[in-house]
Amino acid sequence: MPYSFEFGHNGHAVLSRLLAQNAQWASDVDLAESGFFQQSAQGQAPKVLWIGCADSRVPESVVLAAKPGDIFVHRNVANQVHLHDDNVLSVIQYAVDAVGVEHIIIAGHTNCGGAAACHAAAQSNAASPAPSTPLGRWTRCYNWSRRT
Repeated sequence: MPYSFEFGHNGHAVLSRLLAQNAQWASDVDLAESGFFQQSAQGQAPKVLWIGCADSRVPESVVLAAKPGDIFVHRNVANQVHLHDDNVLSVIQYAVDAVGVEHIIIAGHTNCGGAAACHAAAQSNAASPAPSTPLGRWTRCYNWSRRT
């Protein structure tokens, strides 16, 4: 089902374009596979959890030619999994316990800027002060996890 938002008389062109594309996609899906949205609303049962990078160039559904409902997804910068990250841990627990996922894929990609930042942070002086930004702390996590 397409999303519906009101932008007022100064609607943002990019968001308007995306919403129009969503409506077209929903229409195309409904024509190609009548009842798809009603069936999807009944629940999901993917057998794969994909933990991938948030990079906009590598959406899992596109690179795997998957349909909605085929893959349970978690994406973050540099496709990291840290033992102290409740976000990714809750996704894994929910995927396995509630959704019934049987396989977990941690997928990287070529020329990942997030992985490069994590590598640079791991090579930096461990005695340096903790980063003050969320992204700095996230990329520094790789360094911390290597020492535990």
